[in-house]
Amino acid sequence: MCRLKLYYCLIVSWLFLLCGCATSVQPTAQSLRYAKLLRMTEHPDHTWVEIINPWDTTQVLRQYLLVDQAMSSSALEALQAQHPTSVLLRTPLQRILPQSTVHASLALWMGAQQSLVGLCDTAYIIAPELKQLRLPDFGRGDQPNLERILAVQTDVCLFAPFENTRYASLERAGIPIVDCADYLETSPLGRAEWMRFYGRLWGKSQLADSLFAQEVQHYDSLVRIVQVSTAQRAAHPLSPSTSSSPKKLANTTKVGVRSQNVRDISESLRDNLTNLRDFPESLRDNDVRSKQQTSANSATKVASSTVSSSSLQRPPRVWLDLPWQSTWYVPGGSSYLATLIADAGGDYPLRHNIQAGSLPLPLERAWQYAQKADVWVIKGGDEVPSHYAALKEQERVYAQFPAVRSHRVWVCNTMQVPYYEYTPFAPAQLLREWCIMLGTLPSDSSTTLRYFHPLSR
Repeated sequence: MCRLKLYYCLIVSWLFLLCGCATSVQPTAQSLRYAKLLRMTEHPDHTWVEIINPWDTTQVLRQYLLVDQAMSSSALEALQAQHPTSVLLRTPLQRILPQSTVHASLALWMGAQQSLVGLCDTAYIIAPELKQLRLPDFGRGDQPNLERILAVQTDVCLFAPFENTRYASLERAGIPIVDCADYLETSPLGRAEWMRFYGRLWGKSQLADSLFAQEVQHYDSLVRIVQVSTAQRAAHPLSPSTSSSPKKLANTTKVGVRSQNVRDISESLRDNLTNLRDFPESLRDNDVRSKQQTSANSATKVASSTVSSSSLQRPPRVWLDLPWQSTWYVPGGSSYLATLIADAGGDYPLRHNIQAGSLPLPLERAWQYAQKADVWVIKGGDEVPSHYAALKEQERVYAQFPAVRSHRVWVCNTMQVPYYEYTPFAPAQLLREWCIMLGTLPSDSSTTLRYFHPLSR
């Protein structure tokens, strides 16, 4: 009998031990599907973040410990002892200085604008919503005003890292810097996924994860539509009469969409899709007003253009931007924009290049690419021409480019529309516009674009 009681006690103890192990909370490595320069591991009381060195991906650029403001000092000391090289950030952060409008806009999108103490280079604010905040200026982004940063008791600076460059004055002053390496990601969704990290800085992790999941859904839905449409055109080339009919092309595309079980999203991704859904409820009224107030560049009615049947049988060839003096700078084949063009169904001539950064090309070589391009997309500031005559005046050879002869030149003046403020974390809208510019998504005279517009004749 005693032996049976002993066995019973041992079994009960063993079961309690198993239950205790089963209910303990283990650290969770966040599944970052797209971002290549970011790693996050969430624990019950903190999040550990690693930023990968973009210039040597075998190394870690910086590590961060995100802990709740209410964590006890003893627990904090123990945690720091485990991660002695990590930068400690108590979340949600209360006083943040972004270097650029990119992250200030994201804070506004997530309802965390009250945490912004100011902004660098406020003269470059384009979005009306950001202008309304009247953020104090903290100097140039590469040389911020240290005295002002210290005076407002800034918790952290959100600054972009550059190779072999450090913000020495901020580091000497003991001001934490979050290395915003999102701009070095090689895909649109990879950059957008960084919103999950930034959301945790503001104590908005669930909102950030939800917004990113929606962005992925919208982006992937567009990619599927383009793939179906492209496959249909390859299998059943359109006649010239059919190719010039936006309604017939729309109907053809819709049939393919249904065959891929995406009927529920086809309507929302057609011509009447707007950028309003990319913003929270609190910003929608402002967004509507800004659309009404901006010039035709920011809300263009897209006239249907005739696309030849031969070009519809292959991906449209794309060329980009304008030269600077005697050099034409274009994105590398592993860049963010090259990935976006491919997702939109376009053919970028440097797609096989392995570089992610900007490539300097001599003018003669760039002209060879441009003379084969079906579509020419120009993005920039004051150098962007307002009409075809102005474009041809810049260089005579431009008149020989096929995109100019067929009037398939699109422009975006970033000094007039909030391209850099909205697109990094809302790439689905940008992809939609590229699809329309390339003709891989149907459009007609009722289609509106936010960032690009056809160059005026």
